[in-house]
Amino acid sequence: MKKISLVLTIFLSFSSYQSFAWGPEGHKIVGEVAQKYLSPAAKAKVAVMLKNKTLADEANWADSIKSNPEWDYTRTWHYVNIADNANYGDAPLNPAGDVVEAIGRLHKELMDKNLAEEKRIEALKFLVHFVGDIHQPLHAGRGEDRGGNDTEVNWDGVTKNLHYIWDTVLIEMKNKTYKQYAADLINTFGNNIKEYQQSDILIWVKDDMGCRDLIYKIKNKETGTGVSSHRNDNRVERDSGGGQGQKFSQIYAARVMPTLDLQLFKAGVRLANLLNQSL
Repeated sequence: MKKISLVLTIFLSFSSYQSFAWGPEGHKIVGEVAQKYLSPAAKAKVAVMLKNKTLADEANWADSIKSNPEWDYTRTWHYVNIADNANYGDAPLNPAGDVVEAIGRLHKELMDKNLAEEKRIEALKFLVHFVGDIHQPLHAGRGEDRGGNDTEVNWDGVTKNLHYIWDTVLIEMKNKTYKQYAADLINTFGNNIKEYQQSDILIWVKDDMGCRDLIYKIKNKETGTGVSSHRNDNRVERDSGGGQGQKFSQIYAARVMPTLDLQLFKAGVRLANLLNQSL
């Protein structure tokens, strides 16, 4: 009975996670970068499978189906919770699956030429999204604050959660179309593409966890901000004199945007690499 209770507790913990990684624009940016680096053969196959739609066009399909209860079983596939100083092998196994398990399984389905084409197309659309998800660092996040969903930030006088800031707010601050954003990423990082083509999913998770100190670096002498690790006492407050006249959003964005941009680019390059090997 105790074992059953533990499994149920773990399941409920994972199920309650609000699993949206990168907003719609972020996922389109990843898809657009990936499209650029597809091999001619993979690009042709993607065009057939997606009926001439691009990876960016289908990048948000896995989020769009969440409103349909028939797809509820896929909700936990968008993320994984890993404690600080742990690794994926140490994390409790989610009985409903997680983003690492889902990418590995769906990759095999995509490569299986004996599988029904409909299932391979479904696997492709999930992979386009989940490879984006796993590169949003808070989707390999801390369970205690549900990947930043329970960490509230005083964002220039408006309360926003940290996860949403990384999903959407920071990208929107660039005020670019997804095509412009992707082109800028390619111009910035494209000369070092081989450095970012790592295909080991556990390396991707390690990259995410390596961003945590930066993401949660809210309290410092510049901003006068602070954050508590307790779920019910975790609003980030800022004194009005912090940042030498700059808004907190400007200071924080300037600090983290290079990392966020690199994560978006890595996601696109690694997605393309995965598809080039699979199609």
